[in-house]
Amino acid sequence: MNLFLLLVDPDGGPIPEETRRRYERARCCTDLELAWHDAGSAVVLLGRDDLARAGFGPVVARWETYLAGGNVRLDNRPDVVRWAGCRDLGRADMSDLDLVVRAVARRGEGVIADILGDFAFAIWDAATRRVVAARDAFGVKRLSYRDDPHLLAFSSRAELLADGDAYDIQPLVEMIALCNPSPDRTVYAGVRAVPPASVVRGRGGSLAVLEYWSPERFEPRPVARGREQDCYDAFRALFAESVRQRLMGEGDVWSQLSGGLDSSSVVSMAQWLAQRGEVPHGVAGTVSWVYRWSTDGDEREYSDAVARHWGVRNEVMLNDWFWEDDGEPPPLTDEPDPEYVTWARERRTVRLIRANGGRVLLTGLGSDQYLLGNMLFFPDWISEGRVALALREILRRAALGRVSFWELAYKNALLPLLPAIARDRLVPGAKAPSWINPDLAARFGVARTAEAGGYDGPARGKYHYLVRRDIQSLHRNLRRNLFIDDHLDVRHPFLYRPLVEFALRLPAEMCVQPHARKWVLREAMKGLLPEVVRTRVGKGSNFGGVRQSLLHEREPILALLANPILAQIGCIDGAAAHRGFELALHTTDESHICAIAYTLAVETWLQARSGRRVVERNVTVITRTNHDQPSIDGPPNRRLYEAAI
Repeated sequence: MNLFLLLVDPDGGPIPEETRRRYERARCCTDLELAWHDAGSAVVLLGRDDLARAGFGPVVARWETYLAGGNVRLDNRPDVVRWAGCRDLGRADMSDLDLVVRAVARRGEGVIADILGDFAFAIWDAATRRVVAARDAFGVKRLSYRDDPHLLAFSSRAELLADGDAYDIQPLVEMIALCNPSPDRTVYAGVRAVPPASVVRGRGGSLAVLEYWSPERFEPRPVARGREQDCYDAFRALFAESVRQRLMGEGDVWSQLSGGLDSSSVVSMAQWLAQRGEVPHGVAGTVSWVYRWSTDGDEREYSDAVARHWGVRNEVMLNDWFWEDDGEPPPLTDEPDPEYVTWARERRTVRLIRANGGRVLLTGLGSDQYLLGNMLFFPDWISEGRVALALREILRRAALGRVSFWELAYKNALLPLLPAIARDRLVPGAKAPSWINPDLAARFGVARTAEAGGYDGPARGKYHYLVRRDIQSLHRNLRRNLFIDDHLDVRHPFLYRPLVEFALRLPAEMCVQPHARKWVLREAMKGLLPEVVRTRVGKGSNFGGVRQSLLHEREPILALLANPILAQIGCIDGAAAHRGFELALHTTDESHICAIAYTLAVETWLQARSGRRVVERNVTVITRTNHDQPSIDGPPNRRLYEAAI
C-alpha cells in the first residue's frame, strides 16, 4: 500500500506535532515507511512500501512557494514538459508531479484540463494561501479531502481522514441498492471525494469544485459510406498509443486475460508493439481467473488461444469463490466494493505477480461503457419517424439471433418509450431491494435500481445519453479490486482520453452489430487478435459462481446477518435481509441474487473493519496449478442477454 496526505493550515500557521502523530498512528499507515515533507503552513506525508521504492506510487514535489503531494502518470508528458517550461532542464530526473506543479504555476489551473493520464494530486501555494487539487477524467486514481475550519487535508486514502467509525450512510445505501454511488462522497462521514474530471480549488472553508471534462461535450458524427475503414484505422492507432504509454519501462508489466475481447486486445496489442520494436517489452505474463461452480465463466478456450498465439506466459487461477477463507483475515481496503469478498483470489494474484517481478497490471476495464453500446437506437429511430427502418432491423436481428421478434421489439423499442412510472412496474429488478430502509431509499433517490435506469434518457438521443452516463459512472467499476490497487500499479488502456473521445463521436452502428458488439474494436484488431476471440459471440459470466458461493458459505453468511452493522446504522432491515438471503438460495432471479450479494459484500467489509471475525473456519490450504480442473457442483446459469443478437 502507498498513500499521500497534504495538510494545510489555512491561516498560515505551522502544523502541530500532535496532529502529525495522530495521522502516523492511523491503521492504514501501519507497516509503511513514513516521511514528512515540511513547508511551514503545509506538510506532506508519504507512506511508502517496496512498490513505491520501485518507482510507483505517490511522490512529493516542491518548487518555489509550492508544495504538492500526488500520484501522477502522464500520457502526454512532452506537452506538460513544454507547459512547465522545462525544455533545458534534466527532464528525465523530474517526476510527473514535478512537471504538473510547474505547469500549473506557469499557466494556471486551466492547464489541468489538458493533462492526460491517471492522476490525483493536491498543490499548496504558500504565497497566495490557495490550494488546487485534481483527479483524472475517469477516476483511476483516488483523492479525498476534509475541509475543517483550521485544517485542510487531502489524501489518496479516505480512511486516513475519517473520524473513527462514523459513516456516511448515503453511499452505503447507494451501493446496496445497485445504484451508481455519488462521485463526491466517501463512506466516511465528513470526508468528501474529489469527483472524476474535477478540480477543487480555493482557501480553507471556501473550496469550490469545478468540472473540467465531460463526455457530454462529444456528439456522434455520421460516417460516410466507404469511410468506415478510416475509423477502424484511427481507433487502432489510438489504442496502440494508449497501450504503448502504459508499457513504458522495464519488463514488469502483467495483464489480466479473461478471454474476452477487451483483455485479449490489450495483451495482443502489447505483444504486437513489442514484436515491432516499438516498446522495449510486452507483457511479462498474464493472469486468468476461472471460477468454481461456473462453467459459463470458464473462458480458457479463448485465453489459451491468445497465450499460444503470442507465446505469452499465462497463469490460471482456478476454483476461487466468494467469501473463500484462505487462512488469513479479510484485508482492510479503503472502502467497500462489490468484489471485496474475492480477497482470497486477489491475494493470490498479487503474490504471484510480485513474486515474478511484476509491478504493473493492465486490465480490460472501461470499454463496456463506451464500445458495448445498447439497443436503444431503436426508440431513437422511432422518435425520428423512421418506424419502418426500426421494424425491419428488429426483424433482421430476431431472425439472426433466432429469438422472438415480439420480445425483442418489446424490450428494445416499446419499453424505452413508455413513461418511467410504467417502466418501473414492467422491468424486472426495477425496485430497490426490499431490505433497504424505504425512507432512506426515497431520500437518496435509489428507489429505482440501475435496471430501471437502463431505459432513461430523452425521447431522442437515448442511445448516446446512456453511453455518456455509463462513462460518468466508470468510477463505480474502478472501485473494484481495491486490494489489487493497493499492491500493484493498475492501468487501464481503454481509459486513454483521446480514445474515449474518438469513440464517443462514433454512430451507434459502429459499435452495435448483430452478433458483434464492440464492432469498431473487432475491426481494428484484425490481424492481431486470434479469430476465435475476435469473432466470438457473447461472453461468459460468473453468475453461477455467485449463487453457488452463497450456498457454500451459508453458515458464515448467516453469522454475518445475525447482527448486521448495516441494520445498526439504519440502512437495512436485518430480518428482511435474512429473508432475502434465504430466497437467494432457492431462486434463479439474477437481479435478486446480485442485490443480496452486494449487500453482503458491504456488510462483510463493515464487520472486518470493526474487528469482528468473519468467515473464519478451519481450512485446508490447496495448491492450485494450471492443470487443476474446477469442480462443478451445479448446473450453469447463463444470462439471457440481448448482446447475443
